[in-house]
Amino acid sequence: MTKKWTMTLSRIAAALIVAGLANLAQAQMTRGSLGGTVRDDSGGVLPGVTVTVTNEATGIARTVVTNALGFYRAPALEPGQYSVVVELSGFRRLERKGVQVLTNQETSFSLELKVGGMTDTIVVEEVAGAIELNKTNPNLATTATARQAVELPLPGRNINNLALLGPNTFTAPGSTGISANGNRARNNNFMIDGTDNNDLSVTVQTTPVLPEEVAEFSSGTASYSAEFGRNSGAQINVITRSGTNRFKGEAWDYYRSAGLNARDNIEKANSLTVPTKFVRHQAGASLGGPLVKNKTFFFVLFQRDSTRT
Repeated sequence: MTKKWTMTLSRIAAALIVAGLANLAQAQMTRGSLGGTVRDDSGGVLPGVTVTVTNEATGIARTVVTNALGFYRAPALEPGQYSVVVELSGFRRLERKGVQVLTNQETSFSLELKVGGMTDTIVVEEVAGAIELNKTNPNLATTATARQAVELPLPGRNINNLALLGPNTFTAPGSTGISANGNRARNNNFMIDGTDNNDLSVTVQTTPVLPEEVAEFSSGTASYSAEFGRNSGAQINVITRSGTNRFKGEAWDYYRSAGLNARDNIEKANSLTVPTKFVRHQAGASLGGPLVKNKTFFFVLFQRDSTRT
């Protein structure tokens, strides 16, 4: 019997220190931005409009003001869902929720104000077609959510298989790696929170990331910016989870047994009547929450990986 103990990047010993510095330490490429034009109901641009962008999970807010052309931009936002509040004297206050900001992308989100008192508020929970085509970044990329990382049947619980959901990507011949745009499996670039995660010898990921610690998975395959230029294949960037204003935890145990498999050709050639014995358990738990509400958060995760042959 062999046993393996696995801990993710969210080391328990360093969790409290990392949580306090998380907003300062993350690389710029892990963040997105939100921008657009604010107009009145006649189509005229509105300068001097106060736009407040708030992360719905953490409560962290950013306030910007539209310029003379009615344009606003809120840069360096952590990926996630945001509420946008727009205010200007003489117009009704507008609040829109559920605006999605993705990693290393600028989300175009224009708004329209109606004449009225600021005490009147229009709240829109969901807006069909409100997010416009991204015209600021030519990157061809596939983005997967935390739910997809956990619920999709990924072979070996390897989250890099999420890249196969995108165009021009497939399993490389004779390999378990990913080939993008006809490149070899060794031509991919792996990052965690915007930092390098490449093995120097064979160009595969150095540190595996568990599905339960994924906040967002992004795989760029074409027209990516120069900051992703290490290799010519897929640019795989995993954004790890952090805590929110709500305490939340989970536990899991993924069980695999050779008794559920069919015999392979080698086992058949050796006249084996049942598959070779193999049992694997991947059991773990996670917990996240606030240290200081709307300011500082923690997230810890642990998994024990045990096998028996």
